[in-house]
Amino acid sequence: MEAYVRYLMPWDPRIEVKIADPEPAPMPGFKSVKVTGSYQKISIDETFYVSNDGQKIVRGAVYDVAQSPFADELKKLRTDLSPSSVPRAPRW
Repeated sequence: MEAYVRYLMPWDPRIEVKIADPEPAPMPGFKSVKVTGSYQKISIDETFYVSNDGQKIVRGAVYDVAQSPFADELKKLRTDLSPSSVPRAPRW
């Protein structure tokens, strides 16, 4: 997997590659694999979906059209520390 990721991305030997254990994917027939590439203080995470037989790799995000594609990000937003808006004066 590391050799193929280096070829696909293309990451040179200076980049350290860490491959997490496969986890269930949001689609049948695939496992989700998180790959992290690091160089000095910079790192990037990529998600790959590997077919159960190991013959196909898909790079990208999977979206459920029944849910907002921003649901995970919206859960992280905190509004309790934000200032509230001031009501506007009525227009005459």
